[in-house]
Amino acid sequence: EIISDVSSRSIPCYISSNLNNMRNMDAVLRAKPHEIIVSVSGFEQDIYSKGHASGDIEKVKRNMQELSALRGKVADEIGHTTWLRVVFHRYRDNAVEEQRMKAFAEALQFTFSPVWAYVTTVDRMLEIIGGEVFRQDQEVMDRLAPSFEDGLELSRSVKTSDRCGLLEDKLAIDVDGNVAICCGSSLHPRNIVGSYLDHPFDEIQRMRRNNSLCGPCMSNGLPNYFLYSGTGEGGFEKAGQRQREDHAAKLKPRRRLFKIFSASP
Repeated sequence: EIISDVSSRSIPCYISSNLNNMRNMDAVLRAKPHEIIVSVSGFEQDIYSKGHASGDIEKVKRNMQELSALRGKVADEIGHTTWLRVVFHRYRDNAVEEQRMKAFAEALQFTFSPVWAYVTTVDRMLEIIGGEVFRQDQEVMDRLAPSFEDGLELSRSVKTSDRCGLLEDKLAIDVDGNVAICCGSSLHPRNIVGSYLDHPFDEIQRMRRNNSLCGPCMSNGLPNYFLYSGTGEGGFEKAGQRQREDHAAKLKPRRRLFKIFSASP
């Protein structure tokens, strides 16, 4: 009902899913969403499970095939075609998997959009910058390309205005109608400024701007970090590909050299 209500007002409605579960998809497509986005991080289970814990990539691929076929059927019946997109999370160890998923997705008429995987949320990133790194964090950070440190350095090196698009151009509202500081912050109660039903927009923006998270976030270039992870700008594409190549080179078997000695007669 929400999808249909949004679409009826000519507002593009986007749905994001890892597609491990697919329920009522016929009804969803008939509600006319603009686009369904599927996030993946591999083509085989051993790589996929590193980025999508407890996920099943074979189930995802079957659901992609079913969704593609259903999209065509519904489009023929109601005259509305929902765009399908795969967002592939790039790590230093999944370059080969990326090419396989790209071929699979495009054969099913999904648009394929790779992005460099990144650390989130802003709260957690600032804690990591401050030295609070847990084992689970390190396991993810060891796979990032570019590395978290290199990504931060690149993000900080680009001079931008004090205006933050995450704060000024987007409004993050949870299922209860509560507004968060931004889409990059966690949904911890300290980051909730109030309900959009209880406060006018100008007051909500004033409360969002008057918080303690924005200062350190901006000074560390985190808005750039989020942006460049998606676009590859700011040197992210070059650094990420280089680190992928370095990783692949380390996995290649080294040729063993033997010195041949001849005995004198």
